[in-house]
Amino acid sequence: MSATTAAPADAAAIGTRIRALREAMRLSLRDLAERSGVSAPMLSQVERGETSPTLSVAARIAGGLDLSLSQLLRLDEGGAVTVVRASERAAGGARSRGHSYEVVTPPRPGQRAEVSLHVLEAEDIAKAILYAVAQPEHVAVNEVMVRPTKQRR
Repeated sequence: MSATTAAPADAAAIGTRIRALREAMRLSLRDLAERSGVSAPMLSQVERGETSPTLSVAARIAGGLDLSLSQLLRLDEGGAVTVVRASERAAGGARSRGHSYEVVTPPRPGQRAEVSLHVLEAEDIAKAILYAVAQPEHVAVNEVMVRPTKQRR
């Protein structure tokens, strides 16, 4: 592996990643054991870094976490970004209450960030900006666009 590869280098790093992914999916060791076909004691040893899984076992664990082996080992991480097409985006909020949004990043286990596009009615923009300033660890405002819309009657 090259120095630029993001793959875990040792058993402890792989185990830590497996535990983080499992916990992010709210799976117990037994749940993951059932999903992957790898025994709970073996999973526990891998997560604690006491043993390094074979490629076959790692592939089964990856499958139990709904990942490919490359994703589990972070072999496929690079500069590429995957964006969800508008027709496939998860939507939320309620336009009737002045707020709607679409999630533009695909859902993945162990995902570290989510990007969403929010649309606010004019009277709600000031509240949203104040919230963003008050909660900077949760919200990053990259751009604010104001578009005229039909007035409500």
